[in-house]
Amino acid sequence: MTLRHFCQILSPLPEIFFVYAKHRCAIHFFDYAPIIIEDGVSFGYQNIVITSTHKLSNFNEIEARQVIIEANAPITCRVIILGGVTIGANSVIGSGSVVTRDIPPNVFATGNPYKPIQYILSNQYDPQTKTT
Repeated sequence: MTLRHFCQILSPLPEIFFVYAKHRCAIHFFDYAPIIIEDGVSFGYQNIVITSTHKLSNFNEIEARQVIIEANAPITCRVIILGGVTIGANSVIGSGSVVTRDIPPNVFATGNPYKPIQYILSNQYDPQTKTT
């Protein structure tokens, strides 16, 4: 897992990462499966990324699926991302969203569960400079 330069891992547990980021915001990574975070991804505060769930047929068994967050995808605050999800490049995830399935590139998505609200044109928003 790659993290931006202002994050550090504080948890001694290999499967649960607690990240202390800029402005004292907490981000929790529960990674029983890989979490792939590409360049330019940013997190707001109090986000949770969970790669595992209990099987319905046997609650004692855990099923884990990877999470991929593609390049330049800002994750705003209090977003929950569940296992098996890919968030497309340049997509913006609105506050309080629960991401239960894949999000295509270049969309603004929000809600519980999320819904794509608007497609982002490449000339509308540059996540690197945060300008239009």
